[in-house]
Amino acid sequence: MFISNQRHLRQLALLLATLSPLAFISSSVAEEGKTLYMTFCSACHAPDGKGANNGAFPPLAKSPWLNGKPDRSIQIVLHGLQGEIAVPTDKDPNKTYNLVMPPQGGALTDPQIVAILNYVRNSWGNKNKAIALNDVVKNRRTTGARTTMWQADELLKKHPIEANTPPPIKGLISKVYHGSWKTRPDFSKLKPEATYEEHKGLISIANAGNLKSFGMVWEGQLSIARKGNYTFTLDSDDGSAVYLDGKLVAEVKGLGGMGRAKSGKTKLSKGLHDIRVEYFEFSGEEAITLAMQGPSIKSPLQLSAVKPNIKKGPRWPSIPIDPPVNGTAFYRGFIDGSTPRAIGVGYDGGINLAFSADNLSIEMLWQKRFYDGGRHWKGRGQGNAPPAGTDVVKLTSMPVWGTLDSPTAQWQPANEGQSKRRFRGYQLGENDRPTFNYEVGSLKVSDIPTPEFDSKGITRTITIDAPSSGAPENLHLLICNGLDVKAADSANTYLLGNNMQVEINSNSSALVRSKELILPLQLKPGKNQITLRYQWK
Repeated sequence: MFISNQRHLRQLALLLATLSPLAFISSSVAEEGKTLYMTFCSACHAPDGKGANNGAFPPLAKSPWLNGKPDRSIQIVLHGLQGEIAVPTDKDPNKTYNLVMPPQGGALTDPQIVAILNYVRNSWGNKNKAIALNDVVKNRRTTGARTTMWQADELLKKHPIEANTPPPIKGLISKVYHGSWKTRPDFSKLKPEATYEEHKGLISIANAGNLKSFGMVWEGQLSIARKGNYTFTLDSDDGSAVYLDGKLVAEVKGLGGMGRAKSGKTKLSKGLHDIRVEYFEFSGEEAITLAMQGPSIKSPLQLSAVKPNIKKGPRWPSIPIDPPVNGTAFYRGFIDGSTPRAIGVGYDGGINLAFSADNLSIEMLWQKRFYDGGRHWKGRGQGNAPPAGTDVVKLTSMPVWGTLDSPTAQWQPANEGQSKRRFRGYQLGENDRPTFNYEVGSLKVSDIPTPEFDSKGITRTITIDAPSSGAPENLHLLICNGLDVKAADSANTYLLGNNMQVEINSNSSALVRSKELILPLQLKPGKNQITLRYQWK
């Protein structure tokens, strides 16, 4: 228990009253403040100011809550504080606490409050101007009638924390959109439900609240100190994209969890540059991280509320897989963008595909380089690796054989009874080109992809052998889902997204729905044939 006589307190009060807000703290006053701190405060905040119980309590060391004008600190001591607060630590720059700081205004005299606050505001890395006795007197008089503790947000509205350093992204605002998407929508055509100011200047999904499916867009400005090439690393669950000055720099496509980080480089001049980040969450564990590297930035600069997990580089060497001359290369499984039983096929000439043995369909097409096997061939690296080429188009992401009760009904994949799906392997023909074989109920299907190098495309010939009776009823083929679909000028031709089109040769007309292209099947006993001709635009 702390014991002091009245004479000593009067002398301390007289000394503190002579200090102006610009004065430095003398060693004797600092020692007196340390003694008072150890008596009244260290049980929770620890003798070193880092928070008792290994940081279970809010630290005072380098705390932004102590910086700047003294009123906020004084009010906390006088009336206490409750509610969630953010106090960065060495281990976690986004650490939050939700405890109660009891009011001390009735237990401490004004001189004692001055001594304690001048000690903590100038210890453990804190550097602030001295508090004068009149500062405490004035604050006590102003809020003398208050009988409740401060709520954290209430106090910050009245006494906001002054930032010692500018926010990573200046003038950052966020917009929240309601909706459910499996691919990143065109936000310019959507109306936001709410707009927020992101005062910390960090990309954060906190303002989405408890929404399960939603989209967000952040816009602000980056201050670039030196001209040069800058790398932006983006990761998210589900999809996202980052733009600098209107230019797409990095994109995480489609649905999936964290760990699919994409990086992109752009050249930036000294000064302010517009940054825009788009994000959508379909369902599950929502998250987004963003970091920047460049000239004079020794380690990745965190631009998101969640700290990015940036790996220094792959732990495996590059092992390119290229098809032989006039031949075909294969790669089984672990292809990012397809299912676990994916079969990658690379044709000499720069046309490639991934066939899903789970969903019985060509799910992805891409050009130029085929695949890099380094991740899985050295050290048995886990996880998926993306195609090595360019112009990747993801056609489908679910079983493509199914039923549709009405033009507006939900797609129902076939996998029960008469419509059960079975993959039956593939056969190699001339130049090792594959024919995929599978069954849908009583239907026997052969699926032959043929590359067209001159026209930059691939023709898929699907032959369906239907029995005289017992064939699955109401069967449909899902040609595309997740891409914007529009009818082209040519008959039976459709635009899929921004750089792909498909021409359908069938005895029935396709159905165009929101991001879906579905073909009803009018099957006759015997062999039925459908031809799909894909071309990059």
